[in-house]
Amino acid sequence: MYASVRFSPTSASASKDIDNYYSVNSILLQFIPGAHEINKRDIILKDSCPRNVVVDADSHQPFIIDIGQYYFKDQLFKDWEHFGFGDGREDWTPEGEWSESVRSLDNSSSIGLPMQSKLEWVNGFLIDIKYPK
Repeated sequence: MYASVRFSPTSASASKDIDNYYSVNSILLQFIPGAHEINKRDIILKDSCPRNVVVDADSHQPFIIDIGQYYFKDQLFKDWEHFGFGDGREDWTPEGEWSESVRSLDNSSSIGLPMQSKLEWVNGFLIDIKYPK
């Protein structure tokens, strides 16, 4: 699978010779097997939805193709510390906040539920999705 990526020029006076450098063609996108696998590696997807997933026609295995918007656990902890997030709350811990963020964003369900609904609405059958714990 290939992507074409375009960047906006930084100035209106950019020459046509430079324009070729603003377009990057043929970037190979690596399939990533599932939102749960991403979460297990301490990453939360900010934009987790069906448009960022392809499903293999033979195996019916879903793959994430876009992780352009995400949170890394270690960076989020640093940001929380820098901005004093949780200060004055005795029961607050970065690990607990991270777990709550993973649960509330629910990357697996935010992909699976809309796909399940569309299959039922368009094709008339309901699939049973097993979400990892």
